Amino acid sequence: MGAKGLGTEFLEELKSRNNLVQVIQKYIPLERKGRNYWGRCPFHHEKTPSFAVNEEGQYYKCFGCSVSGDVIKFVQEMESVDFMDAVKLLCESCGMRMPEVTRDLGEIAEEKKRKDRLYQLMKECANYYYRQLHGKEGRDALEYLLNRGLSPETIKKFSLGYCPDFNGSIAYLKSRGFSPQEMKDAGVAGDKNGPLYDNLWGRLIYPIVNNFGDVIAFGGRVMEKKSEFAKYKNTAETSIFNKSRNLYGINLLKKLKQEQGIRNVIVVEGYMDTIALHQAGICNAVASMGTSLTKDQARILSRYTDEVLICYDGDAAGQKATIRGLDILAGEKLNVKVISLPDGLDPDEVIKERGREAYEACVQGALPLIDFKLHCLSREFDLNTIDGKRRYTSEALKVIGELDSVTEQEDCLKTLRKDTGSTLESLKRDLERLKENRGNEAYEILPPAPVSGDADADVKAARVLLYCLLTARKPLEDLDKIVPNLSLTAHFQVADYLAECLQKQAKPVPSLVFEYADEAGAAEVTNVLSASEQFSSEEELLRYYEDSLRMFHRRKLEQEIESTSAAFEASEKLDERRKYSAYLMQLNRELRELK
Repeated sequence: MGAKGLGTEFLEELKSRNNLVQVIQKYIPLERKGRNYWGRCPFHHEKTPSFAVNEEGQYYKCFGCSVSGDVIKFVQEMESVDFMDAVKLLCESCGMRMPEVTRDLGEIAEEKKRKDRLYQLMKECANYYYRQLHGKEGRDALEYLLNRGLSPETIKKFSLGYCPDFNGSIAYLKSRGFSPQEMKDAGVAGDKNGPLYDNLWGRLIYPIVNNFGDVIAFGGRVMEKKSEFAKYKNTAETSIFNKSRNLYGINLLKKLKQEQGIRNVIVVEGYMDTIALHQAGICNAVASMGTSLTKDQARILSRYTDEVLICYDGDAAGQKATIRGLDILAGEKLNVKVISLPDGLDPDEVIKERGREAYEACVQGALPLIDFKLHCLSREFDLNTIDGKRRYTSEALKVIGELDSVTEQEDCLKTLRKDTGSTLESLKRDLERLKENRGNEAYEILPPAPVSGDADADVKAARVLLYCLLTARKPLEDLDKIVPNLSLTAHFQVADYLAECLQKQAKPVPSLVFEYADEAGAAEVTNVLSASEQFSSEEELLRYYEDSLRMFHRRKLEQEIESTSAAFEASEKLDERRKYSAYLMQLNRELRELK
């Protein structure tokens, strides 16, 4: 049985009878350029076509507002209907009969029961970490937080904790009636084919709480300045945690709005930045838990305020992430600004070194979207040279031309005149000429591939691995080697579909994976389907596939060696130590053979 209660055979036939290009052309004109069809996005206002439709893969993606999906998702959005009603409309258009839905109320109730168990488990785990921080084992961790300037009240407010060892939380949760599988489902524990261990052992713990007050994940930070482990490590995405649909501190923001109202929200990049602002009395701060805001996060923020201020690091990568976030927020009709901090400091450092007043002065000087974009552009060129001024003017006019307001355009042209020394009349003429030629230049300024540049190596590798299975380039039996290395919810959803195909011995139909993904995962499914576009040849794609499989296998062995070594050191029983020792020898042998 397929996703959402409909059979995969039915969905496959429905999509084969409703060609995505033909369906979309009923709503907007499309023009073929290269492998894709292009048009102006129907989901946001734009003057330059940035809406791409891939007929072979039967998916669409907008490079302007980042929407993506399949033919069912498109009809849902255009007709403002739910999934089932969109299916009904497509059935009517091609003469198919709508089947009965098999997903019953009992199934839904059982799913809710499973999630409620995970919420309870996470609450118990957070309480355990908090007690450990204030116990003998957490003495150094507590001292570290106090030395960072956090008060006991702030530590309690954010329920900060500590995980002293690899199995203490496991034993505690077991005593509270939770099974090993539930611990793994919640993301707090792993086993890697060995003993069960806490994924965040030896780290400070930052509980992540949703807007309903439920603990849904944890962030962990090592205390040592020099460590072989990553500085920060977060709970992997689970059925109750999707980092792109949550904000750190959103539960406190909800409370603040209920108590006294909110004029605006400040979005920072890290846990400690959020905590430092709250301790300084600036309680309208949340963290995005990543380098760029998502559309779901923007929608969450729009429930609390009309104005959002983004405060990210001031380096080049940080500025690009900030601009992406600004565009996403603006797409949700929010008034957005950027807070620039002095000397490359983060919010925590500004408050510690210069005080709350200095940070509030930065907030008062926040730049609107257009001003920040022009400011970033000006830093890319040498405005002391004629060539630098010309190139800056050309790029700045493209940004100004996207503004709908003539008044705003004129204000920006006056600023550009001051920066470059050009006359206002000549800038206006160049802007008009740009608008006239924009239609001819549209296809050249779009990104060449929809694979996001800021995705880490693991995510890119997972996309390619799943793509090769979806397109039958590699055998479905490889799925068992891939799944343990997945981290994104959308990738697990693709894997669910592939597992069903493997069980039925059926050839995958790539566009069907959209019916296994939730709303937040549609964009990532699109990235999987378009993963081949980053390679120049089939040979290069398949070589990357094999290299990625080896990389994941090597890492799996290294993680097993790490966890087994920890268990060996902690065990005091001779027979257990012999078992761990033999397993370590086996793992090291496999690792040597792999290299």
